[in-house]
Amino acid sequence: MGGVRRTINVAFIVDDDHPVQACLGEWVLVHIGFAMSRIDAQEAERTLALLAELGEAQAEMAAMAGSPPPDKDHRPA
Repeated sequence: MGGVRRTINVAFIVDDDHPVQACLGEWVLVHIGFAMSRIDAQEAERTLALLAELGEAQAEMAAMAGSPPPDKDHRPA
């Protein structure tokens, strides 16, 4: 993700009908270093878009967390 390359374990997504060599170039969902499932390019695109949105939301929340708290003498009524 984001250009980061990692070694992952594909044991969960290989079998007699889909050997390790067939995994090259495929999109997969990875969790803690394990490929959990194969996905098509459209699903990968949607997932990457959602992750980008989450990253933007996290950046906004971090920025808000760094802003000073409201002045307690000027609370809304």
